[in-house]
Order: sequence, then structure tokens, then C-alpha cells
Amino acid sequence: MAAPQQSIGNNPSANLAPLRPLIDLRDGAKLPSSKITDALKKKFQYYWNKDSLAWRSILNIGTQVELFFAGDQFPVRNPISGAWSIIPTANISNSNSQKAALNIMHNYYANLESKWVGSNPDILVRPGKNVDQCAIAAKGGQVVWDYYNRRFYSPWYNRQECRAGTTFGTYLNRIRYDDSVKSMSIIQDVFETKNVQMGDGIGACPDCGKIGPAQDFAQNPEGVENFGGNVGICPDCGGMAQVEQPPSDDFQSVSGQKTEDRGEFVCEQLPLASCRWDLMRRAEESSWFIYRQETTKGALQRVLGNVRIPGEPGNQESGMLDGLSQVRNLAFAGQAVGGFAHGNWNEMSQYLKERVAFDEMWLSANDIADINLQGDEKTVGGETLPQGKLSDVFPDGLCAVGLNGMAVILGLYGETHKSQISSGVWYIKGLSGAGRGLADSVEVQKQFNRFANQQATYHDTIGTPAIGVDKQIMPAGRAKYIGTPNMNIPFDLTKLPEGRAMKDALWQFQAAPFPAAAVQYYQQMLNVVGQKTSGVTDYNQGEPGITQKNTTATAAEIDQSNADVLNQPIFQGKAELRKRNAEITMKEYPKYFPMKRFLHIAGKFGEQQGVELYGSDLEADLICEVVTNSEMPKGPFTQRKNLATLFQITQGGLGYSQLKAADPKLAANLIQTFDVDLDDDSFEDVADLCRKRLDMMKDAMNAGVSDPVALISAIQPPISRVEPYLDQKGRWFSEVLDHDEMQQAPMPLRLAVELLAAGQFMGAVQQQSTMAAGQGQIQVAAATPGAMAQQSMQPEPEQPQVSPDALVKTQADAQQQVGQQQEAERQRQHESKESNAQRAHDIKIKKMEVKSKQGKSK
Repeated sequence: MAAPQQSIGNNPSANLAPLRPLIDLRDGAKLPSSKITDALKKKFQYYWNKDSLAWRSILNIGTQVELFFAGDQFPVRNPISGAWSIIPTANISNSNSQKAALNIMHNYYANLESKWVGSNPDILVRPGKNVDQCAIAAKGGQVVWDYYNRRFYSPWYNRQECRAGTTFGTYLNRIRYDDSVKSMSIIQDVFETKNVQMGDGIGACPDCGKIGPAQDFAQNPEGVENFGGNVGICPDCGGMAQVEQPPSDDFQSVSGQKTEDRGEFVCEQLPLASCRWDLMRRAEESSWFIYRQETTKGALQRVLGNVRIPGEPGNQESGMLDGLSQVRNLAFAGQAVGGFAHGNWNEMSQYLKERVAFDEMWLSANDIADINLQGDEKTVGGETLPQGKLSDVFPDGLCAVGLNGMAVILGLYGETHKSQISSGVWYIKGLSGAGRGLADSVEVQKQFNRFANQQATYHDTIGTPAIGVDKQIMPAGRAKYIGTPNMNIPFDLTKLPEGRAMKDALWQFQAAPFPAAAVQYYQQMLNVVGQKTSGVTDYNQGEPGITQKNTTATAAEIDQSNADVLNQPIFQGKAELRKRNAEITMKEYPKYFPMKRFLHIAGKFGEQQGVELYGSDLEADLICEVVTNSEMPKGPFTQRKNLATLFQITQGGLGYSQLKAADPKLAANLIQTFDVDLDDDSFEDVADLCRKRLDMMKDAMNAGVSDPVALISAIQPPISRVEPYLDQKGRWFSEVLDHDEMQQAPMPLRLAVELLAAGQFMGAVQQQSTMAAGQGQIQVAAATPGAMAQQSMQPEPEQPQVSPDALVKTQADAQQQVGQQQEAERQRQHESKESNAQRAHDIKIKKMEVKSKQGKSK
């Protein structure tokens, strides 16, 4: 039983969900149930509520950080769930309306976001073994990853990823194949079974001797037993004839064509609030993982029919939908002004009535080992789940897809989340798979708001000081108007005591400025603490070894370097996630794209290139690695600086071009070392093309070809004398002679490689000679007009008198010179023939030596 059980669960496309509960649901059952449904529902409730206090704390802190980033500086806390939320505008009291907030956290975030967007790690796909198959697969894998790298990580994606990391401390990626996204269309042949006769058969009449095809003889004559169709009537004499019918068989034949659309890989960001896993490990290392989404009842009823979805999605009090509620509150929060925004608490009850939780739960084989099936059960995919342990059916784990906490099971698939999920953290936490964001900066923002409100209140109070009045001459009802602009205030001077004037009845309190020391203390303290807690360090107020004011370019570069290094671990985490995504893509691509596919490679300046690949081309041992320091942010200034440093070493762009022509491998290493993108991969292209040509000669050698010239002729298409980089290609073939594969290669193949290298070196020399001659003609043509103009300005020289004897002598000398040139041309042609003959003789001698060695070896 073990073998067939594993074959069922190892098919990731087979849906092994129980069929009976879905039929009962369609027939009107309110609570359809099955052994698997009940067991998985309990598993979901256990894992979703596991470590609920820790998860609630993580989500509440992340929500608070997001609110402060968005300018909602005065959130309130739900007394039941502890979740932070914005205050509805209608509930703002007079005391709260006197508060004001100045958002400084957004400045810290904007600084970090600019660095995050500028960090674009480069992932290289390398062969895992030193064999041709891995080398070819690595080149194809690099093309595939470059294609998806551009598709996955748009500026919007990068910014959302940074937001998730700084708020909740953890960002999650999921790479999966999506059938709803069209990538390409495939035209396939449609086959049908047809009965095909092989030949015409034969019929023979013994009376008249007629012989012909079986169809010429009438079958089943009346009153005569046919004996299986072997008796017929002769068309000539009407006598009984012997007929042999042609044999026939059923064959598959093409009856038409159909177009099939293929899906595409997508990279999704999973909100932390919608996920659960074992906090002791990273998400991709946990044995189980849950991802919750929201959908509407109408969307499900469109697929399942007009059915009642059992179960409830949960509410904030129970914690079942706590994370999804927070996600919705953050998405639908209004624009904050002065620290306040409008919430949607009153809409939550109605919102929950129309929503359904769509759940995906991945469990390892160990997590489902305690689930036993009592009997065979039909599945949606048509298979039968046998009796026994569920872990025997899914030895690599399963993915359960259901509604409202697995109240309804829609799908069971043999897959693991480890082939889809990647995670990264902002600040790492000890012994935890979740990270921490900029929660420490919230307290800085709170203290800044408190100090700003205190200072504003002080200026309102002391800037317009109170006035003391004598209540006998000015009642309290009139005294309140003192200090009000354009206000006439009547008072009775007769009530002044004798000997006292009006100035004695009014007293102006002296205004006092806010303590300057307090202002300076708070400004410096908050600036330093804000930088320390957020990691946004500008070093503009003086640090050890750096002056207080960065007045030189060198000091500014040191400051920028120190600020970047401070965040380097964060960017290294981003590069690690990109590397894992590349590994997932390399592994999953052959499963969904086994056919040939054309992948566009976008070049600079509007260039469009592409490569046709089979998914099987990537089925090899591949290694993905991050280019050193490529994860560090690079703005326009840094890019220009790196390019200037490279050209300083190579003595300019012309020097780099000469270095690339002389030593392309060194030029490629310099580009990687200085992290300069020159869009020049000619070295890799030359190596790939030469490797393909060498493989063609190896195939011909294995097929029995032993002539070196014939081995070179096996290269298709043939090498052209005008193709570029002939010198680099000749150098590649000359260097490969020192490799182990050619040291142990048969002598005919070594001779072919030698001839190929020599011919390409000669072709490069001819190309350079032709170009030099052409440039010389251009220079002569450019200088001709000036020379003619200068000559026209000179006086006309006197024509010498030529005697007849001198004219005859000149003609004789010209004829002698022509004869010498003709003789030199004949001598050159003779030497060329001798050289070709000598070369053919040498090849013949080498062939004889090879045959002699082969004979001795036998």
C-alpha cells in the first residue's frame, strides 16, 4: 500500500479534498462533516491560536508604528484585544482637540526608504559542478532569473516591502505559479482515434482467374455463408471467389489544433498580520505555516453555487480575524491632520457579515501523523484516499485550502510552503524567526509631541500675559475683554479710592520667554535619540574622529560610508531573501514550463534581446550567490564615483576598451569589483559560444569522425570571417588546451582545436589589417581637399621641355616596372601554393601519427 499512497500524494496538481462534504453542501446541508475536515479544523484552531499573546503583541506594536508613520499620532487602544486604532473624528473631545503633532518619524522612514529602493542585490547563477550540463544550465538560469527579477521587484513592490519591514519588523515573499496570469499561448495538436486499413486486400476467382482488390468482389452473397468475410462474388463471371480482407488497426491521428494559455510565476507580499508559523524558527523553516485572506460570499457562491458557507470568519474579540481586521483598518484609515484621522469602527460589524476567510494551511508529515482515515474516501480529483495514516498519503506534507477556519475543505495538495515562502527581518531578535521594526522611535515621537505641545501652551500663556484689575471699578464680566482687539471696555472712575489713579487699578504681568536651555536640550536630545533608535545616522553633529561640520568632500564621503555601513546588515538580509527567491524560481521553473519559451532580455537604449529556453535546460546542479556589496544602496553620486574610479585605474574609457580586448576576463572582474554596470557581457557571450562549438566537435568525435578538418566542419552555423571577437575566441580555444578535458581528449580533437585557434587568430589579424587600411584611406580622403586647395594657391610651375629620347626612356622604365610587379605576383602565388601544400602535408603526417598511435594502442 505504501507505494500507491505516496504516488497519489506526491502529485502537487492533484486535488485530494474529500468529495462528499462538498456534495452535501451543494444539496443544502448546513454543517457537512468528514473525518479529514474535523481533524484539519482542529489543527487550524490550534495553530492559529498558538502563542496568541506573542502574536498579538507583535501585531499591536507594528500597527502603532504604522499609525505614527502615517501621522496618526494619538491612537487609542482597544480594551479587549489591545489593538491600536485611530480615533473617529466624531469622538474627538475638546481636550484631545487641543493636542498637536509634528511628524518627525516620517522623515526617518523616508531616509530609510530611499536607501532600501537604492539597494538592488545582484544574484549570479553558478554551475554546481564542473560539467558542461551545469555550465549551460547556469547560463539559462541566469536568463530566467534576470527576466523575473525585473517583473517581480518594481518600485512599488520595493517600497511596500520596506514599509512592512520598518513597521512589523518582518517581510514575507511568496513565489507561486498563477493560472490566472497569462504568460504565453501554446498551439497543440488534437488527436482522435481512427480505424485505418493497411492495404487493399486481395480477391481471387478460381473460375475465371480474376485477381484484384478485395473491394472489387461483392461481399455477403445471398444464400451463401460468408465465413468471416472471406467469400465474395466475382465481378466478371459471377462465380464464387476467395477474398482476403485487408488488416486494420486503431491509430491516433491529428484532427485539429487548440490554443492553450500558460500561467506565470508571481511574487506576492504576505502581510505579517495574515500569517502564523512557529516563532522559534523562520517562516520557511517552520514545519507549519498558515496564510489567511479575505473574500466575499458572492465570489464563493459564484463557484460553489448558492450555498450557505458554514462557520464564521471570527471577530476581534475572539482573535480569529484579529490580524485581518488590523490590515483592513490600516488600509481604510483616512488622511491624518494634526495627528487625527477618521476610523471605520462602526462599519466593522456589517463588514464581517459579508466577508469569508479564505485559509491556506501547510502541515508537514509529522504534523498530520496523528490523523487516521477510517475507510476509502473519494476525492475531488477522482482519486481514492485509502484507509490509514494521512501522513502515508502525503509523505512530504500537505497544503489544505479551506474556508472559515477549515469549516469547508476545498483542496488538499501534496506541497510544502518551503518551496514558496521567503522571509526577511529588519532588526533581528534573538532566538526568534520574527523581527522588529522602528518601534523604539515611537517613544521619541511621543516625547517630541509632548514637548512641542508644552512649548506651544507656554507661549500662548506667557506671550499674552494676564492683567490684574480692581474688581470694584471693573466687574468680572467686563474684565475678560481686556486684551481683545477692537473692544470698548466701560469702567467707573468714581469708584477709585482717593489718591489712586487708573494705573493703580490695572497690573500688567511681565512676559517671560521659554527657557533657552530647555529648548536646546530637547532639540539635541531628540535628534540624537531619534537617530540612534531609527538607524538614520547623518553624522552631521560630530562623531568621534569626524569634525562637527563636514565642510570637505572627503568628510562627507566618510559620513555617507558610515551611514551606509550602519544599515548593511539590513540590506544583507534583503539580498539573502532575493537569493532564496532565485533558488525557488530555478527549482520550480522546469515543472511549469517544460516547453520551449522565448524570454525577453531588455537592454539599454531600447535594445531588445531574447533567448529561447526549455525548462529541462535548468535541470542541473545550480548555485545562486549574491555579488559582493551589490546589496548596498547606490545613488547617482555613488554610481558616478565608482565609474570614475574604474576609469582612473584603466586610464580612461579608451584604456578600458584596450584592456577588454587584451584581457576580457580581467576587465569583467574589474567591473564586478568596482560594482559598475557597463552592460557589457561580451566575455561571457564569447565563452558560451566557444563552449557550444567545442561541444559540437565533441559530438562529431563521438559519432566516429576522426578528421580534424571534418570536426571543424561539424560546427553549425560555420564560423564567419567577419564575426566579432575573433581574437578572444582564439584565445579561449588556445587556453582550453591546458584544461583537463583537453589534456585527456583524443588527438584529432586537440588538432581540431589547434587549427581553430590558429585560424581565428589569423582572422583577427586580417580584420585589423582591413580596418587599418580603411582608416588610412579615410585619412587620405580627408586630407585631399586641403592639399588641393593649398596647391591651387601656388603659382603654376614652368613645364620642363621633354626630349623624345627621355620620353622613350620613361616608357621603357614603366614597362620594366610593370614586368617586375607581374613577376612578384607570380612568385607570391607560387609561395602560397607551396605553403598550402606544406600545410596539407603536415596534416597528413599528423593523421598518420594518430593512426600509428591508435594501431599501437590496439
